Amino acid sequence: MSSVNYCPESHAAWLKEPTPATFERLVASMHTCQTPDQDFLVTFAAGPEAALICRFRGKMGSNAALELEACRLVEVLKEVGASVVFDLKEVSFISSAFLRICLVTAKLKGEGKFHLVNPSSECHKVLNIAGLDKWVARGGA
Repeated sequence: MSSVNYCPESHAAWLKEPTPATFERLVASMHTCQTPDQDFLVTFAAGPEAALICRFRGKMGSNAALELEACRLVEVLKEVGASVVFDLKEVSFISSAFLRICLVTAKLKGEGKFHLVNPSSECHKVLNIAGLDKWVARGGA
């Protein structure tokens, strides 16, 4: 199991001088998180207006959610201080455990600083039923 981490120097530079260049360096220093069998994966990219894009792939079931928690994903997202976008384009399944991660992240980030993009029609139905569709942004990341 890996842990989501980043370069402390890059983080300090981003906090001191929040420019697109320092944000790009911070995001480039972030490591991916995956299970040993690569059942799911999250990678990071810098989006417009200093948004941290978390691209998920695979089934976001209970095991994936436990791995994300073990990887410290939510804590890192809180520490980084940027807006967060969860890109669900390559996600085929969402469990209640992953919905919890979405809720916790949204609450930690605050109003307008968390978005979900590109959910499949099946995943969008789950988000809608759970009342999380308010964070689904129009368009993609």
